[in-house]
Amino acid sequence: MLPAVRSVPPGGAGESESGTAWTGEKRRKTTNRPSPLGSSDDDADMDIQHHPPEDDSGLRVYSANDEISDEELDLCLSKVKSRETPIYLPFTTRIYDEERDKLYERFCELRMNDYLKIVKPEDIYVPEGSKYPPEIHMWDDDQYCIFDWTFNNEFYDLAELGDYQRICPTRKAENEYYNWEEYQLTLSSYETDEDYVKYCDELSKRIKWVEEHRHLDNREFSKIKHRGFKQAMKIASEFSHLPYSLAVRGYEFEICKEHIPENVELDDLLGKINYVVFESLKPKTYVSYVTKKLEIGRRLQLPSRFPKAVNEQYMDP
Repeated sequence: MLPAVRSVPPGGAGESESGTAWTGEKRRKTTNRPSPLGSSDDDADMDIQHHPPEDDSGLRVYSANDEISDEELDLCLSKVKSRETPIYLPFTTRIYDEERDKLYERFCELRMNDYLKIVKPEDIYVPEGSKYPPEIHMWDDDQYCIFDWTFNNEFYDLAELGDYQRICPTRKAENEYYNWEEYQLTLSSYETDEDYVKYCDELSKRIKWVEEHRHLDNREFSKIKHRGFKQAMKIASEFSHLPYSLAVRGYEFEICKEHIPENVELDDLLGKINYVVFESLKPKTYVSYVTKKLEIGRRLQLPSRFPKAVNEQYMDP
């Protein structure tokens, strides 16, 4: 029986992904720019856009002045929260014996197809009594793995998973992704991952104004963040497979990255050493992880060949 796997809370709880560059130069004190939201006293003077403009694709593009009502937000949240959530570990239902052997053989065949594309036939060595070269069985995510995908030995044989959910991208370096350990435990479907990538792309285009105001101090930016959240949930409601947890993750970690206020003092900045570390490492966020996994899934034809979990339920003895 394989070891138990830790549970990952939905929504990427506990993550903190930041991406604001610091050049090393001391920031000078500057006069705070007014918040794009204005104040309650001058709301009447704001140019409220009740019908946001559209981009080239006909999608609505929001601004700081576009407010989503609480009633409309509730409808959007109800729709998004009704969708099937990604599978979070742990599970007790596993496949075993003959069914597990078939699953492993299937993965070996998929790897062999990739192997033949990168190694010349005359260079392939298969030990006596073995069906595959030794490299096929190297599933560890390390420098010796020549493949761009693997599976996690702790959960690849869970009965609830389809084959696309069983695989995960390998890393070129240990720090390639900001939170690779948690990303690989978000076992979303192919359709959900497709929606997530499209959703993040639309956020970057349709609520771009949020990123443009990351120079504000934390108090002002929190107001920006709340209004942007409503707009993000409105956008999320337009997708079919995007669950609430990933909708929030996309907004928090792809749009509302931690920011450095424009008037921050150098001493304060040095105290936030995570900014310096992040900029030097430039780790990839979840959308990059999912994008790579989708490419692998399409290449291996997993969505069409093995889209669902096993039909029978196999329980640990």
